[in-house]
Amino acid sequence: YGMTQKMCDAYYMYDGSEFNRQTFLDTCQVGNRFVTKKEGEAGTYPHLKKGVWKEYAWREPRFYASLSFDRGTWYGDGYTNDEPANLAFYHFRAKEVSGRQTSEDHSYTGYLNKKVCSYKTGLTKDGFSPYRYSFPIIRLADLYLMYAEALNEATENGEFVPAAVYTNIDIVRKRSGLEGVVDSWKKYSTNPNKPSTKEGMREIIRKERQIELALEGVRYHDLRRWGDAMEAYNRPISGCNV
Repeated sequence: YGMTQKMCDAYYMYDGSEFNRQTFLDTCQVGNRFVTKKEGEAGTYPHLKKGVWKEYAWREPRFYASLSFDRGTWYGDGYTNDEPANLAFYHFRAKEVSGRQTSEDHSYTGYLNKKVCSYKTGLTKDGFSPYRYSFPIIRLADLYLMYAEALNEATENGEFVPAAVYTNIDIVRKRSGLEGVVDSWKKYSTNPNKPSTKEGMREIIRKERQIELALEGVRYHDLRRWGDAMEAYNRPISGCNV
């Protein structure tokens, strides 16, 4: 059930700009790709510890809410808030407590899913105590993004993208603490005019759906609907070298 590297890389940076793996590798010199600052000083997420891979710092809130990474925190089993004494830190490296100790009992990609796990679930010496909750079949965010997509696709090539496209996708982004699409790309992107075209907004909307609806059973149907399933599902699965 480990998230793939592709999904990890899909999440935006804290300012709403796109994460680029090659840029990350080019700018972080070998030997300097781990957080060196003290806990709480690395990026916008509290309690990032010294030794965290820098790719996991300075990311958007949905990254931390959905994905469990090496030296990251986990809610559950009694850990319910951001107080240091009430945080569990996962160590995914080989021979560590949550890492590869046997040939099978570990995350093959170096990630686990937070999003589908209730923090009210517990695991003790007496056994596993799951918390049952109503899984959302469809969310309001899904409707906003579907509406934005439909409006964008109804636009003739060369026409201005309707303002309602931005309005609906920005509702979802605002809830996640991000600036609107136009402002984010204008301020932080190397392609500031991307949101102004139908093709550019198509890519942005699809990325937003990938991030916002991750692990909710939507991506499979989106890829088929867009005609991208054949290419997407024939790529090799990648992750960390655990």
